Amino acid sequence: MTRAEWLDAVSEAERGTYDESRRAFESDLPGTFEAFAGLLEKAELRGSYKTASAALYGMIRHTDETGGDPLQLVERLRQLAEEEGDEATVALALAWRAWAWITRHDAAHLASASLDLARATVMLETTIGDEVVRASAHLRLAFSHLHRRLWELADEQFTAAAMMVDTVDPFGKDPLLHRAALAYNRIMVLLHWASGLRLIGDAAGVADRREQFRVESAQAALIDMPEEWRRELGLAWLFIRAIAGDDVADDAMRALEDPNLPEGWSGLLHLAVALCPESVGVEQAMSACESAVAELEAADEPSEYDIALYQAAELEALALGRTTAGQRALRRFSVQRDSDRSGVLLSMRFLIASERLRAEHDLLSQHAYLDHLTGMANRRALDRYLDDLRARGIEDAAMLAIDVDHFKAVNDRFGHGVGDEVLRRLGTIFAASVRSEDFAARIGGDEFVVVMARSTSTAAKERAEAIVRSVAETPWGQIAPALGVSVSIGVAADRLEHVDALAARADAALYRAKEAMGTVSEAL
Repeated sequence: MTRAEWLDAVSEAERGTYDESRRAFESDLPGTFEAFAGLLEKAELRGSYKTASAALYGMIRHTDETGGDPLQLVERLRQLAEEEGDEATVALALAWRAWAWITRHDAAHLASASLDLARATVMLETTIGDEVVRASAHLRLAFSHLHRRLWELADEQFTAAAMMVDTVDPFGKDPLLHRAALAYNRIMVLLHWASGLRLIGDAAGVADRREQFRVESAQAALIDMPEEWRRELGLAWLFIRAIAGDDVADDAMRALEDPNLPEGWSGLLHLAVALCPESVGVEQAMSACESAVAELEAADEPSEYDIALYQAAELEALALGRTTAGQRALRRFSVQRDSDRSGVLLSMRFLIASERLRAEHDLLSQHAYLDHLTGMANRRALDRYLDDLRARGIEDAAMLAIDVDHFKAVNDRFGHGVGDEVLRRLGTIFAASVRSEDFAARIGGDEFVVVMARSTSTAAKERAEAIVRSVAETPWGQIAPALGVSVSIGVAADRLEHVDALAARADAALYRAKEAMGTVSEAL
């Protein structure tokens, strides 16, 4: 969605507030928690959903990035989005709820986190909501998978976000998923992925990740990004070469001497040196490995820390000239940890596949109750609605039987294409004319019905007359010159236990209404 489309979606008075709220999706997250809270308060007073949801998202991000617990805000966003039927934002909220549970190691909710991730993944595959929101949801899914060392799934989500990058430009610049941040994160996933493969001795897998890293880095070189990020990608390339078996000791030691070395990289560079015992000698490699272990232990680099431990055991065995118990233990640990990771990966793929099947089943079920032409409910859905009213103990209802006057003449004169468009337009009018607890359906041809729960004949007649006026006032000439459309409506009210009699009385009233055309008749 472009900035112009966003502005078209809101009133002139709301545009400034709306623009401010959309800044929540920028990569550098401007503003403060209090500023977004103020925007939320304004949006709620004006009843502006999109501004409110964006402001809530800004509050969530600020809370998370300052070490707070965003779950209460996330739930608020999810409930608001569900009330609005905004599946893209529901998916974003689910992704954030899973992220909060995973990063806080909430064991009681880890299974729920997996279900949220699966549900959000499938919702993003099937919804066509706000591109900025969808891309942000893909990124939060990617970070959640990355935290669980599910690099394959993280890469898939980054790829999905990358497919949207050219369609999203809210303020004349890239938002959270902008090209530089997206390229940087995708490449860093490859580094961690390669590290995990190195631990289990998958040389071919490491080589594949290295080649993918090379290709992605070449593409990233064409992107405008902060110089510090570019330097870090260069250091990452050096490290992935080291775990792929290249001798990078000299380059790594030169980088360690750089007084402007980016924070957090010395541990990986020491490890790169430790992985080159043939060129630096076992003693220097062991010293570098000790430094790597010490620095990586406190860092959020589990795979690289494990590589450092594994390399320390390997160097110890090399110095002793024999296999050690520590070496055997770490090999066993690495295999077991990869087995556990593979189990989680398979479980997530199964959950996603199951969610896809459930979504497809729901869609098929929904289609079974929809009229394919107008998108309205059909006769089967009407029967289900009436059964539901009775099951809920609702005893009285009114029924409006609606028929299009001289519809065959419309088809004969203007063609069936125009006739179909007339039916679609009428479906929109009827659906807009009912309360949330009422029901409108197309039951065949040019016949429609509206059921009003807990309604009297008088109220139903007033609603029917309003529908007749709305149809008469519709500019049908926009569909075809000289086209005119009117409807006749029969109205009846009765107890739901007599639903067949109710329908018969409404039909009899409709028959009398059609004698005058474009009128409403009540049942006798």
